[in-house]
Amino acid sequence: MALIVEDGSIVAGADCYADVAAFDAWDTDFYGTASTATTADKEAAIRRAVVYLDSLSWKGRRLEGRSQPRAWPREGVADGEGNIIPTDEVPAEVIFAQHRLARAELTSPGALDAEFKASDAVKREKVGQIEVEYVRGASVADDARTIVAMAMDEIQGLLTGGDVTGGGTSWVLRA
Repeated sequence: MALIVEDGSIVAGADCYADVAAFDAWDTDFYGTASTATTADKEAAIRRAVVYLDSLSWKGRRLEGRSQPRAWPREGVADGEGNIIPTDEVPAEVIFAQHRLARAELTSPGALDAEFKASDAVKREKVGQIEVEYVRGASVADDARTIVAMAMDEIQGLLTGGDVTGGGTSWVLRA
């Protein structure tokens, strides 16, 4: 099912802040080429990234309260430099973070899941005479966690407490 983009006007059924085309353009700009994942996999990763973003403690409040499906747009928000975020805007930092988090999910599905453990990744599997060696699991997971850290750095000025630090495989907001 195609993504429905929240553009700051409280779009009914919105499930993302930017679509696959925007993700592909961002991916090309930052990684030299767009991911070769299927559109369906990209959409799923974007949806997981948005669920993660929407679970964070953002400054301000949703324009339509609890009935508003996405965390953005919001009112009463200033960024880390004190610039007021208009109430009809999804900040560029949020869109950038969505792209980074979707990239982390494509790199290592489940990277945003609280239960994800890098140590659980499989390196080699052998069944009878068939043996397959996968990309080093810990390395892939570490790459995903680095991408998540960059996303959190991008949005820290929009979060309550304003300081987000990585704590292993989880994120802790410090007040």
